[in-house]
Amino acid sequence: MNNQKVPKIPDGFADVFLFNPSDTWRKTIEKKYKVKTDVVYSDNYYSVWKLTKFSKLRRRNIPPNKLSAS
Repeated sequence: MNNQKVPKIPDGFADVFLFNPSDTWRKTIEKKYKVKTDVVYSDNYYSVWKLTKFSKLRRRNIPPNKLSAS
């Protein structure tokens, strides 16, 4: 496709796939929506990519070390 516009993707999307995206267009979408793209199918003619949200790092509640210098 020529003049590929970046689609409007709602915040609560579940599954969004890209069919034969150019590298430039795919990377533009990754940057705009802060997602990564993973190829789910590829052959000599077609490629299908899935958008995946970055998982946020969660802090674990680790109790402070009970051993303290006295």
